[in-house]
Amino acid sequence: MKVMVVDDDSIIVEAVKTLLKTEGHDAIGVYSGEECLDNLGREKVDLILLDIKMPGMDGIETLKNVKGIKPEVYVVMLTAFATVDTAIEAMKEGAFDYIRKPFAMEDMRDVLLNVVEDIKLKKNHKVVGLMEREDLDCFEVFKNVFRNNVKGMCITTEKPETIDERYCLKNVSYVWLTEENYIGEPMGKEQERMSPKEIDKLKTLIEQFVTENENTAILISNMETLIRKNLLGTIKEFIYYLDEKVREKNTSVILSVSPESRDVPGLTEIENLIAELHIRHIAESISSPLRRNIIVTLDANRECSFTRIAKEVRIRDSPKLSFHLRKLKSCGIVEQNDKKKYFLTKAGEEAVVILKDMKKGDVKVLKNIMWMTGKREKTD
Repeated sequence: MKVMVVDDDSIIVEAVKTLLKTEGHDAIGVYSGEECLDNLGREKVDLILLDIKMPGMDGIETLKNVKGIKPEVYVVMLTAFATVDTAIEAMKEGAFDYIRKPFAMEDMRDVLLNVVEDIKLKKNHKVVGLMEREDLDCFEVFKNVFRNNVKGMCITTEKPETIDERYCLKNVSYVWLTEENYIGEPMGKEQERMSPKEIDKLKTLIEQFVTENENTAILISNMETLIRKNLLGTIKEFIYYLDEKVREKNTSVILSVSPESRDVPGLTEIENLIAELHIRHIAESISSPLRRNIIVTLDANRECSFTRIAKEVRIRDSPKLSFHLRKLKSCGIVEQNDKKKYFLTKAGEEAVVILKDMKKGDVKVLKNIMWMTGKREKTD
């Protein structure tokens, strides 16, 4: 690799350059964030080892600029013990990893090997595919989510009373999508009626719901109605919004279309968008060698405590492990049970298959995206 070492301490720069050269890498040293960016425009660099605390442009600002100019470049932060929180914040900004100063030579070698491994894996990484769940009833799937104090929101074109009578859903708020005048009893406080065209209002209701409740699940049945009644761009923006809420608020979303909706214009594009988002989250979950090791460990042991994971993946840095476990949870790859032990979700099991195939250079096919055809019982 071509590696740039960025630190205002010339002794550290020279020491790291020497180590890099003994490991077979080409190394250049610079002494400020400004000099880093200047060289980045002229040099083809694979990895930047970047000190966080520097005079002038600090490491975080330099990182943001690097990612803006060349997002494909790997950045590893060099940090003193007192600035570990800042280093973790840097990882949220796109840093690949961080190393504490003063660092052991084996820690540096481990990071270099991880970067090389990741580059090789990405060269083999091609992910395709989408499989629908035609055999399942979306309301039954939704109903099965309700454990551990989950609160649900059901957004549907069917009358809430009909759904409630048929499925006996508990702890659920309803949003009834209809443009017809409602005839009958007034809507209760856990029910809302609105037009399928009122996407902004729907976003507001979802935002309020996930903000007021810690553990939530959302079902949108008859998605084809929203697709028919709105511009395709509006629905895409809505899907991106839902994806953000899933990651931000620890919620789950089930989107369903009815079996007779296969010819709805724009449906294929929405399916492809959902598949791309699913792929992106799994790709993000396996982008870090440490996260890959966590996934492999959980695959081998089924469930593990934090301490067991730390021992298995041989990491002594608890904040770093906590950060990566949070990332895996936000991607829907791992969850915790009542005993606070970590285990793989179905998406995590997909990630395991992808990891095994990536080592062989095979093409991966993702399955079990929660995009459903919404099997229904026939009614008179």
